[in-house]
Amino acid sequence: MGFERDDLYGGDPPQYPDGVDPHPDPIDPYTPTPTYDVDRWEEKNQRVELGGDAEYDEDTEKMLWALRHFDLRIAPDCDEIDDWDALDRRTQRMYRAGVLKEFVGGYRELQEILEKGGPVAREAGFHPSLVKRETA
Repeated sequence: MGFERDDLYGGDPPQYPDGVDPHPDPIDPYTPTPTYDVDRWEEKNQRVELGGDAEYDEDTEKMLWALRHFDLRIAPDCDEIDDWDALDRRTQRMYRAGVLKEFVGGYRELQEILEKGGPVAREAGFHPSLVKRETA
């Protein structure tokens, strides 16, 4: 009884031990996204300072960095979001709330964080008056 491969490579072993081509095609259309636009970082950093003298607890800092990364890297490059910068502020806040929900576990916990109006709420674009109006 012999072993027959029926995976991606068929009967032939992969050309590269780790499956990664050490010499990628130079004509490949993929180009990695540029690093954060300095002007956009400064604009965002006026809302909530990150990476400076301000100190936050570990959970708060994780949420702040995740929101910043979402705003400056993920949302603008995401194929599922047509034009991040053209979206109205309310829609952008709802996307950010979805990111935050992954950290806190539930909508009640999320609402509590946003109603406090602390750095996480400010970074997400929420103010206590907005939270009460939009969740009512």
